[in-house]
Amino acid sequence: MSRKPLVIGVDGGGTKTIALAADPSGNILARRESGASNVNVVGLDGTARSLHRVITECCDDVRCPPDELTSIVLALAGAGDDVVRQRISDAVNELFAQEGRKPLPISVESDSRAALEGAFDGGPGVVIVAGTGSIVIGKTDRGAVLTVGGWGRILGDEGGGFFIGREALRSLALHLDRRGEATKLEDKLAEKFQWRTRADIIRAVYQEQVDLSRLAPIVLEAAAQNDIVSQKI
Repeated sequence: MSRKPLVIGVDGGGTKTIALAADPSGNILARRESGASNVNVVGLDGTARSLHRVITECCDDVRCPPDELTSIVLALAGAGDDVVRQRISDAVNELFAQEGRKPLPISVESDSRAALEGAFDGGPGVVIVAGTGSIVIGKTDRGAVLTVGGWGRILGDEGGGFFIGREALRSLALHLDRRGEATKLEDKLAEKFQWRTRADIIRAVYQEQVDLSRLAPIVLEAAAQNDIVSQKI
Protein backbone atom coordinates (compact mmCIF):
# COMPACT_ATOMS: atom_id res chain seq x y z
CA MET A 1 0.00 0.00 0.00
CA SER A 2 1.42 3.39 -1.00
CA ARG A 3 0.91 6.49 1.08
CA LYS A 4 -0.62 9.53 -0.57
CA PRO A 5 1.05 12.91 0.04
CA LEU A 6 -1.75 14.15 2.26
CA VAL A 7 -1.83 14.88 5.98
CA ILE A 8 -4.55 15.59 8.52
CA GLY A 9 -4.05 17.77 11.57
CA VAL A 10 -6.59 17.76 14.38
CA ASP A 11 -7.08 20.29 17.20
CA GLY A 12 -9.33 18.80 19.87
CA GLY A 13 -10.57 20.26 23.14
CA GLY A 14 -13.32 20.13 25.70
CA THR A 15 -15.86 21.85 23.46
CA LYS A 16 -15.13 20.92 19.85
CA THR A 17 -12.73 19.19 17.47
CA ILE A 18 -11.44 20.69 14.21
CA ALA A 19 -9.59 18.75 11.51
CA LEU A 20 -7.77 20.08 8.46
CA ALA A 21 -6.49 18.07 5.50
CA ALA A 22 -3.52 19.52 3.64
CA ASP A 23 -1.04 18.73 0.88
CA PRO A 24 2.78 18.89 1.28
CA SER A 25 2.76 22.60 0.37
CA GLY A 26 0.41 23.41 3.23
CA ASN A 27 -2.63 24.05 1.06
CA ILE A 28 -5.80 23.34 3.05
CA LEU A 29 -7.98 20.90 1.11
CA ALA A 30 -10.69 20.15 3.67
CA ARG A 31 -11.97 21.31 7.04
CA ARG A 32 -14.32 19.39 9.30
CA GLU A 33 -15.65 19.83 12.83
CA SER A 34 -17.18 17.56 15.48
CA GLY A 35 -17.82 17.49 19.22
CA ALA A 36 -15.39 17.44 22.13
CA SER A 37 -12.34 15.17 22.15
CA ASN A 38 -10.82 15.85 25.55
CA VAL A 39 -10.66 12.41 27.14
CA ASN A 40 -11.15 13.96 30.59
CA VAL A 41 -14.44 15.49 29.46
CA VAL A 42 -16.07 12.91 27.17
CA GLY A 43 -14.11 9.76 28.00
CA LEU A 44 -12.05 7.54 25.73
CA ASP A 45 -15.00 6.31 23.67
CA GLY A 46 -16.38 9.81 23.08
CA THR A 47 -12.93 11.09 22.16
CA ALA A 48 -12.32 8.27 19.69
CA ARG A 49 -15.69 8.75 18.02
CA SER A 50 -15.22 12.50 17.58
CA LEU A 51 -11.79 11.91 16.05
CA HIS A 52 -13.03 9.08 13.84
CA ARG A 53 -15.77 11.35 12.52
CA VAL A 54 -13.59 14.32 11.53
CA ILE A 55 -10.87 12.12 10.03
CA THR A 56 -13.41 10.17 7.99
CA GLU A 57 -15.14 13.31 6.75
CA CYS A 58 -11.86 14.97 5.74
CA CYS A 59 -10.81 11.82 3.89
CA ASP A 60 -14.15 11.72 2.08
CA ASP A 61 -13.67 15.34 1.02
CA VAL A 62 -10.20 14.71 -0.44
CA ARG A 63 -11.10 11.23 -1.72
CA CYS A 64 -8.31 9.49 0.13
CA PRO A 65 -8.78 6.38 2.30
CA PRO A 66 -7.69 7.09 5.90
CA ASP A 67 -5.10 4.32 5.90
CA GLU A 68 -3.40 5.78 2.82
CA LEU A 69 -2.61 9.18 4.37
CA THR A 70 1.01 10.12 4.99
CA SER A 71 0.36 11.29 8.54
CA ILE A 72 -2.40 12.10 11.02
CA VAL A 73 -1.45 14.33 13.96
CA LEU A 74 -3.89 14.66 16.84
CA ALA A 75 -3.24 17.66 19.10
CA LEU A 76 -5.61 17.13 22.01
CA ALA A 77 -6.44 18.71 25.33
CA GLY A 78 -6.12 16.11 28.08
CA ALA A 79 -3.44 14.16 26.20
CA GLY A 80 -0.44 15.15 28.29
CA ASP A 81 0.39 11.60 29.38
CA ASP A 82 2.12 8.89 27.30
CA VAL A 83 -0.31 6.20 28.43
CA VAL A 84 -3.33 8.34 27.56
CA ARG A 85 -1.91 9.19 24.15
CA GLN A 86 -1.39 5.52 23.34
CA ARG A 87 -4.90 4.65 24.46
CA ILE A 88 -6.37 7.35 22.24
CA SER A 89 -4.35 6.17 19.23
CA ASP A 90 -5.39 2.57 19.84
CA ALA A 91 -9.06 3.50 20.28
CA VAL A 92 -9.17 5.49 17.04
CA ASN A 93 -7.41 2.73 15.12
CA GLU A 94 -9.84 0.18 16.56
CA LEU A 95 -12.80 2.08 15.09
CA PHE A 96 -11.14 2.12 11.68
CA ALA A 97 -10.17 -1.55 12.02
CA GLN A 98 -13.86 -2.35 12.43
CA GLU A 99 -14.28 -0.92 8.93
CA GLY A 100 -11.53 -3.14 7.57
CA ARG A 101 -8.85 -0.43 7.59
CA LYS A 102 -5.18 -1.07 8.21
CA PRO A 103 -3.48 0.84 11.10
CA LEU A 104 -3.42 4.57 10.48
CA PRO A 105 -0.22 6.67 10.77
CA ILE A 106 -1.43 8.44 13.92
CA SER A 107 0.64 10.63 16.24
CA VAL A 108 -0.97 12.02 19.40
CA GLU A 109 0.33 15.06 21.28
CA SER A 110 -1.10 17.49 23.80
CA ASP A 111 -2.70 20.56 22.27
CA SER A 112 -0.43 22.83 24.29
CA ARG A 113 2.77 21.12 23.12
CA ALA A 114 1.58 21.24 19.52
CA ALA A 115 0.80 24.95 19.88
CA LEU A 116 4.26 25.59 21.33
CA GLU A 117 6.11 23.74 18.58
CA GLY A 118 3.97 25.29 15.87
CA ALA A 119 4.24 28.85 17.14
CA PHE A 120 8.03 28.85 17.38
CA ASP A 121 8.91 26.26 14.74
CA GLY A 122 10.46 24.02 17.38
CA GLY A 123 12.46 26.81 18.99
CA PRO A 124 12.24 28.43 22.46
CA GLY A 125 9.19 30.43 23.48
CA VAL A 126 6.09 30.55 25.66
CA VAL A 127 2.47 29.86 24.74
CA ILE A 128 -0.68 30.54 26.76
CA VAL A 129 -3.59 28.27 25.84
CA ALA A 130 -6.98 29.48 27.08
CA GLY A 131 -9.87 27.49 25.65
CA THR A 132 -12.34 25.50 27.72
CA GLY A 133 -9.38 25.03 30.08
CA SER A 134 -6.04 26.80 30.40
CA ILE A 135 -2.31 26.04 30.50
CA VAL A 136 0.99 27.86 30.00
CA ILE A 137 3.82 25.95 28.34
CA GLY A 138 7.31 27.10 27.42
CA LYS A 139 10.59 25.81 26.03
CA THR A 140 14.04 27.11 26.97
CA ASP A 141 16.88 27.64 24.51
CA ARG A 142 18.31 24.36 25.84
CA GLY A 143 15.16 22.47 24.92
CA ALA A 144 13.69 22.02 28.41
CA VAL A 145 9.88 22.14 28.39
CA LEU A 146 8.04 23.59 31.41
CA THR A 147 4.31 23.83 32.09
CA VAL A 148 2.09 25.73 34.52
CA GLY A 149 -1.60 24.97 34.87
CA GLY A 150 -3.46 22.36 32.88
CA TRP A 151 -4.95 20.87 36.06
CA GLY A 152 -8.47 20.65 34.71
CA ARG A 153 -11.64 22.44 35.70
CA ILE A 154 -11.85 21.07 39.25
CA LEU A 155 -8.31 21.94 40.35
CA GLY A 156 -7.47 24.87 38.10
CA ASP A 157 -8.01 26.12 34.53
CA GLU A 158 -7.91 29.77 35.60
CA GLY A 159 -8.74 31.97 32.62
CA GLY A 160 -10.32 29.14 30.65
CA GLY A 161 -13.90 29.18 29.42
CA PHE A 162 -15.22 26.84 32.12
CA PHE A 163 -13.56 28.91 34.86
CA ILE A 164 -15.05 32.14 33.49
CA GLY A 165 -18.52 30.61 33.28
CA ARG A 166 -18.29 29.15 36.77
CA GLU A 167 -17.17 32.47 38.25
CA ALA A 168 -20.04 34.21 36.46
CA LEU A 169 -22.59 31.95 38.14
CA ARG A 170 -20.85 32.25 41.49
CA SER A 171 -21.01 36.03 41.23
CA LEU A 172 -24.66 35.90 40.20
CA ALA A 173 -25.45 33.58 43.13
CA LEU A 174 -23.81 36.01 45.55
CA HIS A 175 -25.87 38.85 44.10
CA LEU A 176 -29.13 36.89 44.35
CA ASP A 177 -28.26 36.09 47.98
CA ARG A 178 -27.69 39.84 48.55
CA ARG A 179 -24.05 39.15 49.38
CA GLY A 180 -22.53 40.46 46.17
CA GLU A 181 -22.61 43.33 43.70
CA ALA A 182 -25.34 43.81 41.13
CA THR A 183 -24.29 42.69 37.67
CA LYS A 184 -25.49 42.87 34.08
CA LEU A 185 -24.97 39.12 33.98
CA GLU A 186 -28.34 38.69 35.69
CA ASP A 187 -30.28 40.11 32.74
CA LYS A 188 -27.97 38.70 30.08
CA LEU A 189 -28.16 35.13 31.37
CA ALA A 190 -31.92 35.41 31.83
CA GLU A 191 -32.27 36.56 28.23
CA LYS A 192 -29.93 33.91 26.80
CA PHE A 193 -30.88 30.86 28.87
CA GLN A 194 -34.16 31.87 30.58
CA TRP A 195 -32.48 31.52 33.98
CA ARG A 196 -34.68 33.80 36.07
CA THR A 197 -34.79 32.12 39.46
CA ARG A 198 -32.52 30.36 41.90
CA ALA A 199 -34.20 27.08 40.94
CA ASP A 200 -33.51 27.68 37.23
CA ILE A 201 -29.79 28.07 37.86
CA ILE A 202 -29.50 25.08 40.18
CA ARG A 203 -31.38 22.88 37.72
CA ALA A 204 -29.21 23.99 34.78
CA VAL A 205 -25.96 23.32 36.63
CA TYR A 206 -26.73 20.14 38.56
CA GLN A 207 -29.46 18.39 36.59
CA GLU A 208 -28.93 19.51 33.00
CA GLN A 209 -25.15 19.90 33.52
CA VAL A 210 -24.94 22.90 31.21
CA ASP A 211 -21.54 23.52 29.60
CA LEU A 212 -20.36 26.50 31.65
CA SER A 213 -17.78 27.46 29.02
CA ARG A 214 -20.74 28.67 26.92
CA LEU A 215 -21.11 31.54 29.37
CA ALA A 216 -17.66 32.97 28.67
CA PRO A 217 -18.66 35.11 25.64
CA ILE A 218 -21.48 36.63 27.68
CA VAL A 219 -19.05 37.58 30.45
CA LEU A 220 -16.70 39.17 27.92
CA GLU A 221 -19.60 41.11 26.41
CA ALA A 222 -20.70 42.39 29.82
CA ALA A 223 -17.12 43.34 30.69
CA ALA A 224 -16.90 45.39 27.49
CA GLN A 225 -20.05 47.18 28.65
CA ASN A 226 -18.32 48.20 31.89
CA ASP A 227 -19.94 45.62 34.14
CA ILE A 228 -17.63 45.67 37.16
CA VAL A 229 -18.33 42.08 38.21
CA SER A 230 -17.52 40.77 34.74
CA GLN A 231 -14.38 42.87 34.54
CA LYS A 232 -13.16 41.41 37.82
CA ILE A 233 -13.70 37.88 36.49
